[in-house]
Amino acid sequence: MYPRIRRHRHLLILPVFLLLLGLSFLRAPRAVLGSLPAPLGEFRDASVVQWEQGRAFLDDGSRFSPEEVVPSLTEGSALMFGEGLFTVRAGETELQGLSGAFHVTVRASAVTVAALTAPVLARSGSGMMLIPPGMQWRTQGAIATLEEGSTTWFADHTLKSIPTHFLREKLIALDQLYSPREEQVWEKMRSRGQLALVLKPLTLPQARERIEEHRSDAFLAQLQAAVRQGQTVRAALLLQDPELSALLALPQEREFFARIVVAAAEDLRLLTPLLQYLDRDPTLWLLAGLHPALRERIQATQAQPKLPAEETIVALLVLPQSDVLSKPLPAMLLEAWAERFKEAVWGRTDAAQLLQGFAVTLTDLAQRQWRQEYPQRALELTRALLVVAERYPTFLSGADRERLDRILRGDMVAIVPQEEVFEEMPKSEEEAQTSAFAPQEVERLAYELLRDSGALFTVETSITASAADTALVRGVIFSSAGGDHTYDCTLNVQTHEVSQIVKDGSMLPNALSLGAFVVWVGR
Repeated sequence: MYPRIRRHRHLLILPVFLLLLGLSFLRAPRAVLGSLPAPLGEFRDASVVQWEQGRAFLDDGSRFSPEEVVPSLTEGSALMFGEGLFTVRAGETELQGLSGAFHVTVRASAVTVAALTAPVLARSGSGMMLIPPGMQWRTQGAIATLEEGSTTWFADHTLKSIPTHFLREKLIALDQLYSPREEQVWEKMRSRGQLALVLKPLTLPQARERIEEHRSDAFLAQLQAAVRQGQTVRAALLLQDPELSALLALPQEREFFARIVVAAAEDLRLLTPLLQYLDRDPTLWLLAGLHPALRERIQATQAQPKLPAEETIVALLVLPQSDVLSKPLPAMLLEAWAERFKEAVWGRTDAAQLLQGFAVTLTDLAQRQWRQEYPQRALELTRALLVVAERYPTFLSGADRERLDRILRGDMVAIVPQEEVFEEMPKSEEEAQTSAFAPQEVERLAYELLRDSGALFTVETSITASAADTALVRGVIFSSAGGDHTYDCTLNVQTHEVSQIVKDGSMLPNALSLGAFVVWVGR
């Protein structure tokens, strides 16, 4: 009756396939792209700068120096894209990304990073921060360390969600940055390596050092080809070669290894033998643990590197906040996270302050997840926090525990969340004009939202547009443990608020988010 469309709520969440290398905005879901402006829109006057590790899409007036040892943005904004592990400097902050893109703005001493498709590790002074895809972070000067006190530390380690309109525009521009450059690099490496294998017996000793470099390229290119073609046995045999193992351990092959790990992410048989090398590089491990293609594999592995206390606590704070992808964090990873967190704070002199800061940050997160119609994520995080509270009874304040109990009971009243913004990022005129829907679109969206939520329809069911974003729903049926019940309601297809709820002829007083409504009717 109605064609299937993507659910509008995914404006609040970053679809995982947009986070993979090879992104194409032409494949993006309707809910993310909506009515898009012409490709590049405001980016037409921007310039693309390329260096060995990646590319930068610079806003007009930005100052960027790609020729430095570490490319540097000293003023303005840029969309950064890199393959494998890549590093740039923004003001006084060093940023490292892994296979994807992030946006960075430098204004005087303030640096704002929006991790679009790549996780980012930021370092400034003695402190560090991790920014997972779908989140943004801001710093002004050196990042506080735990030694400087928990109040300053949590202030400097605050993540916010990326505004939807900003994310959408940058993903369009990102498509212009991707090119088959990597294929050209690998083809060049492969041909040089093959030539080296032929020429080595014929060369004089003084030329053999250069030939050895080409031969190393050949080994690496063979591994790269095996991974890309899914040749598990061949890749495993290559990884058993002592010469190749030694090559992968070299600092200069760090970028190559990062690319290989990301390329092997979809095949556990290929990824597993590579993970033995990952614990040699804590930076790469931290980033891989937040990369959309690798997060679940890396976080589930038992062979985790020994990290400094600062990096351990940051990673523990950020992991639950990375749960903004279309595929949620598995419950088992949150359970493992709770156990690691309990051990990490045990015996610390600042344990009470850390427990309080984590409790406030993550209880707020669980509440936002519930209100943004992701009740299952909120429930899993709530359960993990309660596991921590079993070990540390003072972990949760009375107010925090009450908020979590309300999530467990499923009686949270919906409050449509406002997007969190560090900088003023106004919506485009075109987006403002397309925020309202035609009546047929309202009815179709309402039908799809209800159908995907498990509603049943009969000949008595009616869905009628009553405003530019609201539908009147009559006679829709939901099943529960106590049997089937008929509901009337008003559904806002933009905010997903369900109001004026009538159950079997009786009016209910509260408005709920659609997610909370579905949990409630199923009880």
